[in-house]
Amino acid sequence: MGRLNSRTKQFVEQVKAELHSYGFRLCFGRGKTVNGGGWRAAGFFCDRQRFLRVARGRPDWLDILVHEYAHFRQWVEQPAGVYNADAQASITVHDYLHRGRTVSDSVLRKAFSRVMAFERDAEMRAMRIAKAHGLPIDGERYARHANLYIYSHHHYRDWE
Repeated sequence: MGRLNSRTKQFVEQVKAELHSYGFRLCFGRGKTVNGGGWRAAGFFCDRQRFLRVARGRPDWLDILVHEYAHFRQWVEQPAGVYNADAQASITVHDYLHRGRTVSDSVLRKAFSRVMAFERDAEMRAMRIAKAHGLPIDGERYARHANLYIYSHHHYRDWE
């Protein structure tokens, strides 16, 4: 695992154990992105294939892990119907942006709005998790990146 401070090491082990208790795996990639099955990402949580992947070859890998773990916590804590609707909206947005899938304007706007709320909730959870575990994450920088990420969905949603 390299040279990690004890809190980070303890957090990673807790995440592994918790994921395992639900039948999930924590997978670390060595590069700056991980394979998402035809696309690349800094990290992602997949409830269908039961894993959480994070690219360890980047300086913000811990931020990514905490964010993706927050998505796992959404999966655990939210009613299945709510989480599944959020996940389906994410797939709709991803397919629109990265695979050129066409959908009606109303479906697309609803999907983007749902994804923004889903990601905002994950970002807020991530900050609470980082603070609760005393992780070495710069909260101000994290919040700026989180806000930019959420705001980018407004740009795409309103672009058409």
